[in-house]
Amino acid sequence: MVVTGNAKLSDTEINKMIEDAKLFEEEDKKKKQEIELKNRADNLIYSTYKTIKEHGDKIPTDIITNLESFKNDLISAVDEDNIQRMTSLVESLE
Repeated sequence: MVVTGNAKLSDTEINKMIEDAKLFEEEDKKKKQEIELKNRADNLIYSTYKTIKEHGDKIPTDIITNLESFKNDLISAVDEDNIQRMTSLVESLE
């Protein structure tokens, strides 16, 4: 890691910044994974909606019912910020 700037920082301040970055590294990775999961979930919700809207007349009713149920479960998981449920639902389609 490189810390630069116009103001001169002391070695103590620089070391503190480096320690803080290391301390929050795992938390940042976890948050990034959660955000990526939510993005994948949102994409699946949209593509499911779009597929039903555009091709619903060509898809058997039982499959449409399953897709609607999946979409609604995924919307609920996203709204509730339920990471485990989102993971399970997203992985079930991938």
